[in-house]
Amino acid sequence: MEHINIVTGHEIAVGSRSDEVFLVMEYVPNEINSLMHTMRNNRVTIDPEHVKCLMVQLLTAIQYLHHSSVFHRDLNTSNILLTEDGILKVADFGQQDTPDIVTRRYRAPELLLLLLSKTYGTPIHMRNVGCIFGDSDKITNKINRSIRNTRY
Repeated sequence: MEHINIVTGHEIAVGSRSDEVFLVMEYVPNEINSLMHTMRNNRVTIDPEHVKCLMVQLLTAIQYLHHSSVFHRDLNTSNILLTEDGILKVADFGQQDTPDIVTRRYRAPELLLLLLSKTYGTPIHMRNVGCIFGDSDKITNKINRSIRNTRY
């Protein structure tokens, strides 16, 4: 897969044992989850325009994944990285064949039904995107938003 908003895989490395296989991925220094916690703890906010930019990048990555028939079973803020240039990258495609590998907070109700049915589709990603957007709301500049929404 080659997309600006998907972490690039460079090579496959084999360990000293035959059952050790490693993927060498592009280095991306920032995890969105860590950045959000740091911002909350330091009472730093970002403008809604920046959140919109990140969400557009996330949706672009999800669109590419859907077009490529790839489903990310654990899409959450810990698996979304940010380059120093502000480019969002979706990462951690491990354990794709296991339906119960999903961060509990982001788990769609449909995934619980996978125990009864093997159907898995794109709507689950959209729920995760909504949860990620909801989390990003906690670090936006609420003062700016309230001023913009005030009618004179």
